[in-house]
Amino acid sequence: MDISLLLDLSQPYDLQKVEMLDELVGVMYGLRPGDRIIADKILSELKQKTDSWRIVGNILQLSSDYNTKFFALSILEKCIQFQWKILPFDQKTGIKQYITELCIELCQDEKILNENKHFLNKTNETLIMIVKQEWPDNWENFITEICNAAKTNQYICENTMKLLRLLSEEVFDFGEDQMVSKKVEKLMSILNQQFPQILSLILFVLTSYLENPQNIKVNLVVSSLQCLCHYLKWIPLNYILECDLRPQLPHSIASNGNNSIIYNLLQFLLDHFWGNPSFRLESIKCLTEISPLKFDENTKDSGGGLSKQIEDQMVQIWLSIVNRIKEVPNEYAQYDTMPNISTSSRLYYERYFNYIALLLSSFIKTHRLTICEKYPETIKGMDFALERMVNISYIQNDEIFKVCIDFWLHFTQQLVYDVLDNSKKKSIDSSMMNSQAKSSPLFLLKNDNFGNIDNSDPHKQENPFNNPEEYSSRLIHYQSLLCDVRKMVICRMAKPQEVYIAIDPETGEVTRENIPDTDEISLYKSLREILIYLSNLGQNYMEKIILQLLQEEFDVVCINCGVICTCNSYSGNQWNPIKLNRLCWAVGSISGSLSKNIERRLVIEVIKSLLMLCERKRGKANKAAVASCVMYVVGQYPRFLRDHWKFLQTVINKLFEFMHETFPGVKDMACEAFLKIATKCKKSMSSNNFIDGNNRGSSNQILSEIIDGGLQEIKFLKYMISYSHELKQHLDEKQILILIQGISLTISSLKDVDEQYLYVTELLLIFDSLYWKDIVSKLVELRSNPDNQGIINELCSMECSQRLIIIVRIMETIASSCGVGFARVLIERSSFLIEFYKLYSNFILGEVQRKGIVIISHAHIKQLRISKKEIIKLINSFISFIAPRKKLKLSENKNLSGYITDIQSILYHNITGTEMLQYIIHPIIIPILEDYHACISEIKESQVLILSSTIIVRLNDIVKVNNDFFNAIIYHLFECTLSMIKDNFHAYPDHREFFYSFLADCNEFCFLQLINLPGNILTLYIESIIWAIRHEQPNMAEKGLIVLYNFLINLINNNSSKDSGIQSSCTQNNKLFQFCHAFYLSIIREIFCVLTDTLHTSGFQYQTMVLYELIKISEFSLFEANQGSKQTNIASNSSLICDSCQGTTCKISKVGVMEYIADLLIKSFITVQKEQVEVFVLELFNSVHSKTISDFQRLVHDFLIQIKEFTNEESKQMFEIEKSIALKRAIEIENNKQWMIPGLINQEIGLNSNSGEGDDDIGDDDDDE
Repeated sequence: MDISLLLDLSQPYDLQKVEMLDELVGVMYGLRPGDRIIADKILSELKQKTDSWRIVGNILQLSSDYNTKFFALSILEKCIQFQWKILPFDQKTGIKQYITELCIELCQDEKILNENKHFLNKTNETLIMIVKQEWPDNWENFITEICNAAKTNQYICENTMKLLRLLSEEVFDFGEDQMVSKKVEKLMSILNQQFPQILSLILFVLTSYLENPQNIKVNLVVSSLQCLCHYLKWIPLNYILECDLRPQLPHSIASNGNNSIIYNLLQFLLDHFWGNPSFRLESIKCLTEISPLKFDENTKDSGGGLSKQIEDQMVQIWLSIVNRIKEVPNEYAQYDTMPNISTSSRLYYERYFNYIALLLSSFIKTHRLTICEKYPETIKGMDFALERMVNISYIQNDEIFKVCIDFWLHFTQQLVYDVLDNSKKKSIDSSMMNSQAKSSPLFLLKNDNFGNIDNSDPHKQENPFNNPEEYSSRLIHYQSLLCDVRKMVICRMAKPQEVYIAIDPETGEVTRENIPDTDEISLYKSLREILIYLSNLGQNYMEKIILQLLQEEFDVVCINCGVICTCNSYSGNQWNPIKLNRLCWAVGSISGSLSKNIERRLVIEVIKSLLMLCERKRGKANKAAVASCVMYVVGQYPRFLRDHWKFLQTVINKLFEFMHETFPGVKDMACEAFLKIATKCKKSMSSNNFIDGNNRGSSNQILSEIIDGGLQEIKFLKYMISYSHELKQHLDEKQILILIQGISLTISSLKDVDEQYLYVTELLLIFDSLYWKDIVSKLVELRSNPDNQGIINELCSMECSQRLIIIVRIMETIASSCGVGFARVLIERSSFLIEFYKLYSNFILGEVQRKGIVIISHAHIKQLRISKKEIIKLINSFISFIAPRKKLKLSENKNLSGYITDIQSILYHNITGTEMLQYIIHPIIIPILEDYHACISEIKESQVLILSSTIIVRLNDIVKVNNDFFNAIIYHLFECTLSMIKDNFHAYPDHREFFYSFLADCNEFCFLQLINLPGNILTLYIESIIWAIRHEQPNMAEKGLIVLYNFLINLINNNSSKDSGIQSSCTQNNKLFQFCHAFYLSIIREIFCVLTDTLHTSGFQYQTMVLYELIKISEFSLFEANQGSKQTNIASNSSLICDSCQGTTCKISKVGVMEYIADLLIKSFITVQKEQVEVFVLELFNSVHSKTISDFQRLVHDFLIQIKEFTNEESKQMFEIEKSIALKRAIEIENNKQWMIPGLINQEIGLNSNSGEGDDDIGDDDDDE
């Protein structure tokens, strides 16, 4: 039988057709042999047919394949979602009745339910989709009906709980994404009103279980508690606490021994379901949902606190929670290491402690001040809860630990704020007392020196964290607990990103970590913040705990590392450095939070102990583990190093020693620790500090030569440069660059530019002999004989280009760290660099012409292109250093437009704008741009676009003065790059990304030059942005939208600016007017295009922001040429006439734009009606008068949901009503506009008035003027 017959819906679906459909669905899911592509095509076409929902009933009845039934229900869901409103009433009723009966049929007994469990879930989802369409307007008694039906059968009741849970999720969790905002608000309101019926059903199940537990299924009770948990998220806390359950419960269940307190739902769960292990977890989840809810204002008394009744209930609930937690012994927190515990029990306790941590965390965060710390008994409960949280924090489970860390972060932060607030209050009180005392004669008599009374600095206050307990009694109470927290955090400290030496916690193996763990880095940041708070809350306590833990570790080492100890031998593996590492990570993380004295004592003791350990340990792995601790700690305390020069000198020498180590990761850490120290201590390292002869390093040949020359005292900076000559033999390229960067940063702190240049030259000389001199000499030789192919081939060889890459990277590192001192070096070498650039470019182009485009993938050509990229990167880094992004303070030599006219007055450090043009822009940048424009697309370097963006941003003052330079950049980059990326969305991804970054920078920094470009170039600019917003990649489309939005904002601001320097003329010189006539409607069309498709949903925020500005332009007539025309036409925008539209109504006037949008939407979507679109367009223009864009975005969001659904005649009547409301609002807005224009309304009133008072008033104003 031909499978295409399945698409013929004119013939009924009989058993033969259904069996064929079963076969086809089986092929689609890979369960049966066949062509899946054909099967997918047939099923997709069948699903897309408008009347395919009519065959669903036959398929569900005749098919025995659940996959086919799933497919049938998916067809029905599509109909319900998009076509429901246009179905006849009897068909909607039939579908509703059929799905309802199907749900009941599948829940008749346990056997049917187990066989059809997944199909029942799908049926439930379909029923809820119908409910969202029908309830409450056409199915008012839905909640009542299913609640009544639930009491007839336990299986039906369990499924009813699932239905109610699904309904809550669809309305409250996912409603905003699937329904219009008015519909969501309506359903929320109705569901809130009918919640008592749902609660009554849940209580019916729970009380039935308590009265007769043998006859009620456990799964039904669990499902009821899960349903209750979903509804507790949004039910007001007042209702939960004030709803007394005694009337609905048997007396034996509701009796709690205290008739004065309302027996609420929470107490009911605590009394009867927490204690049962089968229901404990769900009960905890219910209480956790309640814990973060806030009280309404009507629950508070006149003093702003909670009413006595509510407070008593919350106290009772808190104490009950604490008592229930006490029932589970603390030993179970070590469930993971307990012997003879089953896997199911281990999983149970894992979930239990996770839920307990969530409950205590949310309850204490929300009710700490109002409940937990208010009464002696609640404070005892608080102490117990905090101790339990400390114990839970030791559980080796990442999810539990993250919950605990989030709690401790909040708890310690609040204690710190408490100290700060109290110190401020105390300071204010003392200042008031001092002012009163100073005004007293007795005060003056008691002071011998009257002149010093007012000499105290009011802003100089004692640091409250030097003695925080003085400012907080709570801190005194919790200090012992905080010591336990300090120990816990230190013992579980995460590894910071700077540490490369990793230790396997299971095997103890020391390795080099290649890929940073982002989760652990994030955890480290949280733990670091906690430790900083804890340090401020007790600096002496923190020091004592750290030294105590360090001594414990040291004692273990002393015992195990004696003279005859095996673990100290080369084969020993007994020592595990994890604890030591975590301790050192904690020490490094609290840098800056201790006072200078405590920090000095702590650092000296820790470093001294670590260096002793490093000396004692045997084996490279163990030494590497200790060395990583040393390097991390010293890098974290720059303040201490700056204050102790000899210690800093020792640390640097120790790092130089570590740079000789061969264990993986040690050199990397040593280099990065050196860079971190150089960044923070560069002034100390570059000042006139000298190094002792004992610390020079005997292997350093250069230093020996200096000593032999008679210099017994060597500057430390010179010593580091000289020592790098030896280190280059032990370090790889990446490590050498880090070392050079640290030295360059030190050089940059020198004030004398000439001295910087000398040190930079000396540093480069170390590497020039290896990488630079030989290739430059060959290049000079090529100058005299430019046709010597042998020299050309040698310069373009792999070896020569690799040397160039290394030396250029070294120069780039110096330029990015010490650009001012490097400027003269760059000028000296610029001609050679550009010659290499052109040589490689010509060589690559020649190879492509001879051997074809495939040659660019060969290693040789790739390396030559890398050389070019490194030269571009060098220039980019130099410009980025000497010209910071911040706006510089320039001379006052400006023209009327606010721009500098004298390029000589532009200064970048010690380099003038003229020098920048003469030595950098013309000889280096222009040739690079010309090469980019001339070469073929496949070998254009995307880094040129990055360089151009840097020039626009950093050298924007030169660009603004020199229009020829800006035009040259645009000429060489724009069209040739656009031609590369406009054919598809995939080619040249780097060029595409950097090109749009370049457009964004032009828009931000050179807007006036941009809009004054020739018309064809500006058109290409706009079209390229429109091309970007169509992009399939969300980040690229978002970038295009951002550029377009900022362009519109700049255009509007420039149009309204009095100092813009652009003459206002309606049809010629008004840039906004010209822009709107050229691009306004096309941009509107493109924005609606991406708004309504399914590929660009992630860009909704920026799409609506652009649309908002476009509508504002039309609504407020921002394109009007001058203020006079605005005042005369603001009330009659609809009849605006302009020459550009050949005397007709302006196409970008309000009415013209409204008609265009309405026509566009009506033609594009068959699902919408004319009245519906008219309402949307009217409200679109009305909503731009709101103070925020949120109303506008909500309106667009609702319309995007509406266009997916077909509408009926009833909806048409509703849209007519909404249209009249929108028109009324639009008229009110127009009237308000007219009232804002002085004289417009008064003159109209004056025409029908017999009184001349108005004329007199106007005359008076004229006289006054």
